[in-house]
Amino acid sequence: MAMPASVEQPPTEVYAVLVDDVYSAPLSFIIGAVTATVVGAFAAWRTGNPWLAALTLAIAAVAVVRGFLSIAYRKHKEVIRGDAAALRRWERCYAIGAAAYGACIGAPCFVAFAFVDDPPTHLLLNSSAVGFTAGATARNSSRPWIAIAQKPLSFCFPSPPVSRFASAPFTPRCRQSRFSITSRFSK
Repeated sequence: MAMPASVEQPPTEVYAVLVDDVYSAPLSFIIGAVTATVVGAFAAWRTGNPWLAALTLAIAAVAVVRGFLSIAYRKHKEVIRGDAAALRRWERCYAIGAAAYGACIGAPCFVAFAFVDDPPTHLLLNSSAVGFTAGATARNSSRPWIAIAQKPLSFCFPSPPVSRFASAPFTPRCRQSRFSITSRFSK
């Protein structure tokens, strides 16, 4: 994942502040990681789906790696502050971690909508993905290319492939749920 070529690099002092900004909110990151892991674990437990369980472990693993990356950045922050090349490497590491985490948030939505017949689980995972996407957009607003790169992975990616099947539901229960929802809005 590379920064767009059309974006001009700001002065190193400004760039250091922008990179520092993406690593600056550990509490919101911890809350988001714990919430995503708990939501994924609940969905996996509720449905018994091994893919959801595996993806929940992936969410937790990526969150731990990103946590260690944040700690390492804080340790090296003063040393790299004036080095534009080092700042680019740290920003790229953050962007790769953010994209991986976004994919880990979006993948359970895809699995649930495509292979699990449980509307409450669909709602729970989708709500979590929407909340993550909104939070990631706000958190990474100082680096829009990172925020934009996360969106298709966390929320938009699961929607189109699954919506392909919306006209031909997998199970009678899904068909019944969709029928009752659409019939309420068609009156």
